[in-house]
Amino acid sequence: MSLEDTYLLHNQLYTAGQVPATPCYLPGGPLKTRSDVQRSANAMLVCLQSAWKPVVEHADASFAPTTLYVVTVGARTACGGFDADSDAFYCTDNSDIYLDWTQHLEESPDDRQYASADLLWVMAHEFGHHLQQLAGISAYYDDRLDRTTGAALPRTDPPPRAPGLLPGCRIPRGEPGHARPVRRPHRRLPGRGVLRR
Repeated sequence: MSLEDTYLLHNQLYTAGQVPATPCYLPGGPLKTRSDVQRSANAMLVCLQSAWKPVVEHADASFAPTTLYVVTVGARTACGGFDADSDAFYCTDNSDIYLDWTQHLEESPDDRQYASADLLWVMAHEFGHHLQQLAGISAYYDDRLDRTTGAALPRTDPPPRAPGLLPGCRIPRGEPGHARPVRRPHRRLPGRGVLRR
């Protein structure tokens, strides 16, 4: 069996067991400021890391925590500038998550539940990229994708804007609080290692 098949098809993470129930504290309250979004997203990240650490280690992979950076469009990251096409991404260059806090504010008290659920979904999604990185899935997936041609290539719609960006799965920017998740496969492009939603 090739190393590629070992990491992609038979990765030990797939059979390392269930994620254990983990007591977590997620702050309630509104998501109206940068501080509110950062506090909630960091609490979610602490919970995800605590829950997944034993599973990653049981899969014979080294667990290393990721860091969350709460930014806005134009911020400099380890993977280049944070552009207007994304509200969050995982950067493989430093294994960290970048989140545009302005895209996760609630518009009204009626929007609170949706805004919190959306933030939780985004954090879980980006943390999933971190798990793929820790387990060696990302590198072998990228290598296999680089050799894929023709009709077997995953479709990216819209096409990537610039070299070095992985459009992957995106939540389109639209009216705040109304964006819906759209899942698309990741595509490695020459340049920096960005996994974008």
